[in-house]
Amino acid sequence: MTHAGAHDQREFAQEFDLDTDSLGVDDRAAHWEQGLSQLFGPVEVEFSDEPHTRGRLQSLQLASCTVISIEANAHRARRTPRQLRGDNGEAELMITHQLNGLSVIRQGGHTLLVRPGEFAVTRLDRPSEVIINGHHERIAVTLPVSVLEPIVGDVDALPASTISASDGPARVLRSVLEGFYFNRALLGPFDRLSAGTFVRDLIGAMLRDYARLPLGIEDRALTDALGFIEHNLRDPALTPAVVAASHFMSVRSLQLLFQPHGWTPSGWIRHRRMQHARHELSTADSSVTVSDIAQRWGFTDLAGFSRLFRKLNGVSPRDYRREVREGGSFARSLQLTNTEDFFREGPRS
Repeated sequence: MTHAGAHDQREFAQEFDLDTDSLGVDDRAAHWEQGLSQLFGPVEVEFSDEPHTRGRLQSLQLASCTVISIEANAHRARRTPRQLRGDNGEAELMITHQLNGLSVIRQGGHTLLVRPGEFAVTRLDRPSEVIINGHHERIAVTLPVSVLEPIVGDVDALPASTISASDGPARVLRSVLEGFYFNRALLGPFDRLSAGTFVRDLIGAMLRDYARLPLGIEDRALTDALGFIEHNLRDPALTPAVVAASHFMSVRSLQLLFQPHGWTPSGWIRHRRMQHARHELSTADSSVTVSDIAQRWGFTDLAGFSRLFRKLNGVSPRDYRREVREGGSFARSLQLTNTEDFFREGPRS
């Protein structure tokens, strides 16, 4: 089945429901591959030998958006260049929200580890591979790139990405998708049209919020590394070596990416951790200790954190916190900046 055909069928089949428990064990893998191909375009599927193939696919059509619930055991789904050859269908984007379990997605040189509470952004019109290591649940939304371009801009420039659903438009989208999907029986035809427009606009807002910097920068390798760092700042094991290995390059190559902007990879990691820690010191409840905040942002040595904080800010973390609460000079600059200052400002003392 071609990708274009799959899209055409979604327009006519408002609901799709496949539960492999209703099939014989020998038939499950083939039906699962057919179901994924109908909803997402042609794929090849391999299931692990144990446990036996089990899964459920359910779809809901909301105007130009198709919302799909996926629950399955461990398997691998691959879309190859050969399967896409000759496909003249409309380019589509897929937004996946991980509910339970872990997914690994590979596309365009990017390897994404998608955890519960995160969105993954990928393209259906490009080769990809999805690896599920155990039982998992996720909700996916597919929609034509053309309906997003007026909202987001150059969607083609957006790399395969993960986006945290902890705040901003992503958090709203997460709640809306779960609410619409699990209450789909209550949605009439007009409700679905309105809901589809709402979901499309939320996806556009989430992508605009996430992609503001990467879409304006030509050096994708550098912005990929910056995005990886930002996503893993809380991990105390995050080092330049980890960043380099995750992007299939040497530490020296990573350093050369950072060099024109006056940063080192380790300096940038330390800078962003300190920014987040300082912001949390000014906003967190008093029950959250300085030690808690330092450890939350990857500083395992409290004494070292305090020395570095004093060097960069002129006061200790505790004095900084007290002055902010009393409305002192530090209280005038509490807004948390983002990675744009990497390109705009360069390193600061």
